[in-house]
Amino acid sequence: MPAQTRVELPEFLEGAKAAAKTHLKTVNSKDFAEFSAGLTHESAAAAELGDYCTLRFVDLLKRATAETLRDRNMMLELQDIEIQSAAVSSVKYVQLTQTQYEAQTAGLLVLPWLWSANATIEYMQIRVTTRSLETMKMTIIGQEEGLALQDNTRTWTFVSKVGSPDELDWRIVDLYGESNDAKKLSHTVYADEADDAR
Repeated sequence: MPAQTRVELPEFLEGAKAAAKTHLKTVNSKDFAEFSAGLTHESAAAAELGDYCTLRFVDLLKRATAETLRDRNMMLELQDIEIQSAAVSSVKYVQLTQTQYEAQTAGLLVLPWLWSANATIEYMQIRVTTRSLETMKMTIIGQEEGLALQDNTRTWTFVSKVGSPDELDWRIVDLYGESNDAKKLSHTVYADEADDAR
């Protein structure tokens, strides 16, 4: 474990929950979708996301959001979220060389089993599993929109250098999620309204 840095897990979990909420509200917003697709040139949401995620992960999120809007003509907007539980699922500590650290920041999530003799960087990866209730609005532009209450589980991967307290800078580098349940709250089809008007 780190020689000079102590990570308090209860405090870390509170920060992880706040980061998870901010991440989900940002990525599932009209502002972020339009910015990612190139429809606007500035986004306060995207700028804020950079405070919580690695640059590589932000780029992946932008690409996925842009594809959803451009290719599927669909936008997701998180209306409300309640994180019901959060738990640390794994903690890994390693010592890395500069080259290994650069590979991690470029997206390699597999940590080395053996440490190099010339490793100089203390590095930690913490995975957190959350369960949340989310009210999500899904819009297929010009066709339909719906509101659903979703029960979701996600595993977030946070990373940071941990050689000294000054180096601590936790960032989300990866995310995996699945829906446990969803309940439709409302659904509007615009094509039906157009047909009724004729």
